[in-house]
Amino acid sequence: MSTIRENLHSALRAIRENLLRSSLTMIGIIIGVGSVVLLMGIGAGVKKDVTKQIDDLGTNTVIIVPGKLDASGQPNPMSTLGISTLTDFDVTSLSTVNGIKQAIPLMFVFGTVEHAKESYSALVFATNTGIFDIRPSPLVEGRLFNRSELNSAVCVLANAPKEQIFGKGSAVGKSIRVQGHDFKIVGVLEKEDQSLFGQFSFVNVIYIPLPAARKMLQGGQLNRILLQTDYTKAPQPTLDKVKATVLKNHQGHEDFGIVTPTQLLGAIFKLFDIVQAMVLGIGAISLVVAGVGIMNIMLVTVTERTREIGIRKTVGARKIDIFMQFLTEALALCLTGGMLGTFLAMGICKVVAYFSPLKPVVTIPAIILAFGVCLLVGLIFGVTPAMRAAQQDPITALRHE
Repeated sequence: MSTIRENLHSALRAIRENLLRSSLTMIGIIIGVGSVVLLMGIGAGVKKDVTKQIDDLGTNTVIIVPGKLDASGQPNPMSTLGISTLTDFDVTSLSTVNGIKQAIPLMFVFGTVEHAKESYSALVFATNTGIFDIRPSPLVEGRLFNRSELNSAVCVLANAPKEQIFGKGSAVGKSIRVQGHDFKIVGVLEKEDQSLFGQFSFVNVIYIPLPAARKMLQGGQLNRILLQTDYTKAPQPTLDKVKATVLKNHQGHEDFGIVTPTQLLGAIFKLFDIVQAMVLGIGAISLVVAGVGIMNIMLVTVTERTREIGIRKTVGARKIDIFMQFLTEALALCLTGGMLGTFLAMGICKVVAYFSPLKPVVTIPAIILAFGVCLLVGLIFGVTPAMRAAQQDPITALRHE
């Protein structure tokens, strides 16, 4: 234990005595480790955000989309934006399936929202009261529209469009125009975190009753059907019944898709894992380059300290002692660089979280991985200089100037 402590003390002293050279040597390690920790943190933060958004939609929520799913089980974007194959009869028949608590139709209303001759960007969903059961959000003012108002021109605003249109003032009792028709605001929902992915975002939504929308606005096709499943029922038999019901309604044509939260998460995480693997590969290249730099500097250090090696061997130091001394110095360089890189990455994560929608999360596994890689780089690229130092002939070393 005392030998390890002495080697560590000697390594730190050597770093201090050659601070500029040591700092330049560690830059590669700092950049490599910092980039790995930072990008893993951003990836972990994005995964956490997406998981929260899908959980907010409801882990027992199933989405029926128009168009057959692709080979990976994901909706075809062009099919979901074209003419929909979903019908009101699908909604009615699905609501009677054992294991389905309710089926909620969803129609996208395209166009801008207007107020006081100003236009605003918002997502307008025409639906029924069941949407508030699937996504229960507290109200900050007013109330939700009820079943008796499904044919009335009323609406409920998420907090983002409310603040965009009305600022900090009250919105309840006022009106907005959707495709030239006035809708009276009856409620405003509590503020939600901004989404990174628009397709999962409900933060910018205006809800209007579906029957009223069909009566007043052009179009009227169903773009989605949301199903709230029963927690107490096994999910797969319920999904099989749902598929069989819609297939029967569509005369056996599978012109629809059934999407679950697990599928959504699986597809997104698969993409993230591929990107993260590429990033880690780039970080690994940086660390290898830094390791080569450390090896070169350590070889120079061995040459500079040849006389010191000769003196140590003359007074009884063994080859293993010399070997461990220089290997410890290489490891100290790597681990110090790794520590500085980790602190740098954590600082950048805080800056990114403050100035952008990204919320990086620096995890313990990421830090352990970073330090593990530093240790590995130090061992691999510190062995050659340490062996050269250990193999020095004490007589020749003493003569070295």
